[in-house]
Amino acid sequence: MWERLVRYIFQYFLGNFITGLESENIKFYLLGGKCIIQDVGVKQEAIDMLGLPLKLKFSLVEKVQISFPWTELSTKSVEIIFNNVFLILNPDKNKQEPEQKPDQIEEEAKKTTQKKEEQKQENEKKSESWLDRLRVKILDNIKIQISNVHFRLESELPSPGFSLGVTIEKVEYGTYDKQ
Repeated sequence: MWERLVRYIFQYFLGNFITGLESENIKFYLLGGKCIIQDVGVKQEAIDMLGLPLKLKFSLVEKVQISFPWTELSTKSVEIIFNNVFLILNPDKNKQEPEQKPDQIEEEAKKTTQKKEEQKQENEKKSESWLDRLRVKILDNIKIQISNVHFRLESELPSPGFSLGVTIEKVEYGTYDKQ
């Protein structure tokens, strides 16, 4: 029963980005506060969000581990760890180059960051229920770690084609509570 609920939640939030969220790929340890997802893929839509002219040829995420401290959700971080991510990408000639210049992109990013901060402050003011405050607190304290990422960019042209590989050992992102 819990696996079905967890799969539904993951499908709802991650379904646009990840393929292969099946019951046999998800292990949920309710009392331990852990969920492990194995052998899933990345969808083309996730690559499209980057705004790069790339086509996804192959993807594999060997392990996603989510740790959530049930008894201390308001004080400790929820951790999401992605291990062994493999992506093979091809240049996509059909995608248009962005018409914006780097300065315009940077300016839009600053505006978006300001809007998110304003929305966060408004939400904190509007949040009346305990559940809303807890949700905001969890998102404020989230940690994401991605390790062993392998990108391979291949041309689809016959010889002389090219191939370029990049390996990233670890990337971490976290928003931490000031308290």
